[in-house]
Amino acid sequence: MLEKQEPFIPEEPEDALDQVLRAELRWESPPELTTRLCRLVQGSAPLLQSQAQAQTRFSALILLLMAVAGSLSLATVWQVSCASGLEPGLAAILQPAVATFKQGISAAYEQLPFVRALVEFLKLVAEQLHWIFIATVLWLALDGWAPKLPFLHPPQMS
Repeated sequence: MLEKQEPFIPEEPEDALDQVLRAELRWESPPELTTRLCRLVQGSAPLLQSQAQAQTRFSALILLLMAVAGSLSLATVWQVSCASGLEPGLAAILQPAVATFKQGISAAYEQLPFVRALVEFLKLVAEQLHWIFIATVLWLALDGWAPKLPFLHPPQMS
C-alpha cells in the first residue's frame, strides 16, 4: 500500500514562494527541440574555430607590437646614454669611482693571492656556461622544438 504523503506546509512566506518557484521552473524540453538545438551547435563549430584563429592572430600581433615597442624603448635609452656619455662631465664623475675600484682590486690581489685565481676560475666557468647556453639554444632551434604557447597552438574545437 502506498501511503499518502502529507503536503509540505511552509512555516514562512519565503519558503512558500521558494516551493512554488521550484515547481514552476522545472520543465522538460521536447525531444525535437533538443535535436534542433544540437544541430545548431554542431553547425556553429567552424564559426567558433575561425573566432579562435582570429583571437590567436590578434594575440600574436599584440605580442609583436609589444616586442617592437620594447626594442624602441631600449634603443632610445641606449642613444640617450651614449649621447650623455660623450659629455666630459659624466666621464669626470665616473673617473674617481673607477680608480677607487681598481685600487681595491689591486689591494685584494696583493693581500689575498688566491682571489686572482678565484676570479680567473669564475671567468672560465662563466665563459663555459655561456657556450653551453648557446649550444642548447641552437640545438633546440635546429631540432625543431616548438614551445607550447597558447597563442601559437589554438585549442581544437570539436
